[in-house]
Amino acid sequence: MLGAGVVSLFAAYVLWTNWPISGARAIGLVVGVNLVSIGWAVVRLSRRLDTIGDRVAAVRARWSA
Repeated sequence: MLGAGVVSLFAAYVLWTNWPISGARAIGLVVGVNLVSIGWAVVRLSRRLDTIGDRVAAVRARWSA
């Protein structure tokens, strides 16, 4: 999530200074970068939850044995 925030701040800076593209292209850039960064964060969260699920399954297996 921190990475998504940094990317959003950079995109806001780009819009603020009108660098080097027009407004319509800048909006497309901001939306695209935001979608990629949020998608990356969701993938990392999914991997973390999968790891936690594996640990829970191991604990359950130990208790039921």
